[in-house]
Amino acid sequence: MAERKAKGIRPHGNGLQIRIQHGGKTYVRHIAHRNPDSNAALTLAIRERDDMKHRLALGLPLYEEEQSEAKLVFEVAQCYLNSLGLKRSTMHSYRAILNKNWMPSIGNMLVAEVKPSQIKQVLADLTVCNKTKRNILNVCHNLFAHALSDRLITVNPADDVKVGEHQKPPIERFEPKEKEDILAQLSGEPLLYFTILFETGMRPGEVLALRWDDWRGDSIHVCKAIVARRQTTTKTSVTRDVIVSERLRYALTNAPSRFAGGAVLRNSFNRHHLDTDIFNAAWQEALHRANVRYRIPYTCRHTRASELLTHGIQPAFAAKQMGHTVEIFFRTYADWIDGIRGAEQRALVASIGENWTGTGHDSKKIC
Repeated sequence: MAERKAKGIRPHGNGLQIRIQHGGKTYVRHIAHRNPDSNAALTLAIRERDDMKHRLALGLPLYEEEQSEAKLVFEVAQCYLNSLGLKRSTMHSYRAILNKNWMPSIGNMLVAEVKPSQIKQVLADLTVCNKTKRNILNVCHNLFAHALSDRLITVNPADDVKVGEHQKPPIERFEPKEKEDILAQLSGEPLLYFTILFETGMRPGEVLALRWDDWRGDSIHVCKAIVARRQTTTKTSVTRDVIVSERLRYALTNAPSRFAGGAVLRNSFNRHHLDTDIFNAAWQEALHRANVRYRIPYTCRHTRASELLTHGIQPAFAAKQMGHTVEIFFRTYADWIDGIRGAEQRALVASIGENWTGTGHDSKKIC
């Protein structure tokens, strides 16, 4: 045989045998050659060995009778979604991210061929904030993690892709006068909708899902939400009872749909409102007429949180009213809590040891 040697290649019968390991399996191929000791035979075997390694890395079959394990990204994405036991709204969000951001660029590629640089390029082309990019990347990472667990790839190409830190904008709220000015510009169903938002801090989907039997007089039982025009559970899948203010009690008592039962919010055709489109349009007009700087309707929820805190409601109780865990509530409204209770807390800290007399120790001065 020629002086050259190559890993995984040895003389065997009337030719050379190629033997390689991949994914815990051993693959063997025999190369017949009339002169197996020649450099030409060895070169041919090396080329064949490298081709085998490349095909295995891509999940391609080595032999025609083998069933190919190669999968396209869009095939893996479908399997990934099918494997998730998520709420319909979350599943809808994941599918939308895949279809909008990943399938157009890498959907028709073999899953084993996708490189980190291609993932980075997709993210670089997006004109969204870093928080949104991180959510988009997270879905991509999970897709390839699914492929990794199925041994379709050996490395997750999204592992080394990073998104810069997101600078979370400050939480906004409406001042009491702004709230009154906005509500004064609303009427009908939009007025009822935004009164509920302002007076309870409920999420928009939770308000849409309200039925008259959820109103218990002094409280509203929050146990469901409307997301993507379908009824589902609350965001945290936890029910709660929200206290009803006098203002909201008056609004509910005088609502035209009260005695009809069923959904609280109904349109002019007496059909249940399944989205917030008409309310959001009325919101924009109301803020314009009231000459109030525009903030999204979700700001009503933050405004309610601010009211609870400024009126001395304990954060743990406020969190329960808002449908938050205490941890999330403190994380979201930490600055407000510190600001509202800061002076009180500083006074308490300063009062510690205020009865100290200065006795019981050596009071020599430092020279």
